[in-house]
Amino acid sequence: MIPRSDLRWTTPFVLLFAAACSDHGLPLPTATPRARPALSISDGAHGGNSHFFFLPPIVPAPAPTGTFDASVSPEVRICQWNGSSCVVEIAAYSLTSGTGGELVKVDDVAQHYQVNWHTKLFALVLGAQYRIRVLVGNQELGHADVNPVSGGQGLKNVDTGEYIALKDGSTLPIKFRIEVGAVGAGGPVVPTFSTNENQSLAAGQLHTCALAASGSAYCWGDNTWGELGTGATGPVSYAPVPVTGGHKFIALVAMGGATCGLKSSGEAWCWGANNDGQIGIGTSGFPEPTPKLVTGGHTFAALTAGFAQTCGRTTAGEIWCWGSGHLGNGSNTSPTPVKISAPANTTFKLVSAGIGHFCALTTAGDTYCWGSNIGGQLGLGFPFTNRATPTLTAIGHSFESIYALGNHTCGLTAAGEAYCWGDNSFGELGSNSLSIWPEPTPTPVIAGGLTFVRLAGAYHNTCGLTATGALYCWGTNDAGQIGMGFASYDPNEPDWFVLTPVAVVGGNVFSTIDVSQEGVCGVTAGGVAKCWGSNVLGQLGNPDPNNSPSPVAVVGGITWATP
Repeated sequence: MIPRSDLRWTTPFVLLFAAACSDHGLPLPTATPRARPALSISDGAHGGNSHFFFLPPIVPAPAPTGTFDASVSPEVRICQWNGSSCVVEIAAYSLTSGTGGELVKVDDVAQHYQVNWHTKLFALVLGAQYRIRVLVGNQELGHADVNPVSGGQGLKNVDTGEYIALKDGSTLPIKFRIEVGAVGAGGPVVPTFSTNENQSLAAGQLHTCALAASGSAYCWGDNTWGELGTGATGPVSYAPVPVTGGHKFIALVAMGGATCGLKSSGEAWCWGANNDGQIGIGTSGFPEPTPKLVTGGHTFAALTAGFAQTCGRTTAGEIWCWGSGHLGNGSNTSPTPVKISAPANTTFKLVSAGIGHFCALTTAGDTYCWGSNIGGQLGLGFPFTNRATPTLTAIGHSFESIYALGNHTCGLTAAGEAYCWGDNSFGELGSNSLSIWPEPTPTPVIAGGLTFVRLAGAYHNTCGLTATGALYCWGTNDAGQIGMGFASYDPNEPDWFVLTPVAVVGGNVFSTIDVSQEGVCGVTAGGVAKCWGSNVLGQLGNPDPNNSPSPVAVVGGITWATP
């Protein structure tokens, strides 16, 4: 449970924090008392990492005694926080890239790092919580929770009544000190509980792409349609190759033969197969092996991709889709983004695309699905008819995140319990059973008490990532994609179908994962990419064309981003 403290703040108007700001004691206008959510601050002065400190104006000046470390590369990430996880990340800053062009800078003289958060650039929701996180690699060094409220002109400590004005009335200087010993000092293990949106790794049908720590994209595997983004179609690449154009992305998604990247500005750029308009450039036809800007001028908070279609969720909670196959507005094909036909006043907090269906969660906690229902994956019961527009499901569960996968769907509760429904002909539901008849209602994954923070899956497989970075997979193992150390090539063998979660061998600690047609890839907490399963077209990222039933490192020595 997150410790309770009295943090509040307004922006671009008033920002209220959990620490006193003794330099400014001007009173704010009297406001009607409101119930305060449980918020927290974590640093060396507030029971957290003893070598990491927030600095004024967020908190009073601390009294650090360690040695300043100017050699690390911190990131500052800001997300809307629901009390247990990030609903959506709204800003990310590093030494080399940042939302709105703002960068983290190191001040060697004052011995701190700083980035300016220009709050007027964001449509912050009054009453919502926002978490400011400082990370180095996969380790969170500290965080501060804030809450926009109306009125006033500064930061106020609820307990003392003191406040500090924002710079220019809308800019919060986020200053912090990192000392030698902060990194590796027992910060929380990434991943934290998260949705399936905005991952740094994306597995398509026969290719894989990932972001380097710098934000540059690299891809490997099949390049028939230019999905590797090299500027040309073909040949297959068994090693990562850079996506052309010098783009910096914060997230990637991959389709059957195409790839898209999301920039910190909210722009979506896509490349690869375009026979069905799946890269969203307004026309369909020949492949586009160079990244192209998706038309429409939308500002996306997240992207998701199916086999030949992509959807983007905007910062306003709208969903726009393009490509081919049940786009959510009654049409089946569009080379430009079309808005899904959602009920009035519906705001979506996440969306997930499977091979031919989609599911989305609203801010009210409802689940809507649409598209193919051949396996009962929409969760609508019998009969298994397709839905052209979002339909409220009757699954009877409240999920924190939802995952449209192959012909099945899975959800995670706030407690990390996994439920799956839809096709189970290969054991992909993890229910310790096989069935040629679809299961249209959520079935518990028989996980032996395991809880998960993220799920991923494709045609006939599902994998779950725990809070400690351990990975478990289930479903078919014909190419070794379960990661058990061996493959089962005969359907009559007992390990052809793996009906409950099995630990992936190797003892790796993963920060993110994704599943392709017959393979799995993950990025470890140390930024190493590893893949296993089929490598017939180089989708494992190493020169051995044989399948691998155990995780093998992607070649190239690149340090990969963790989400």
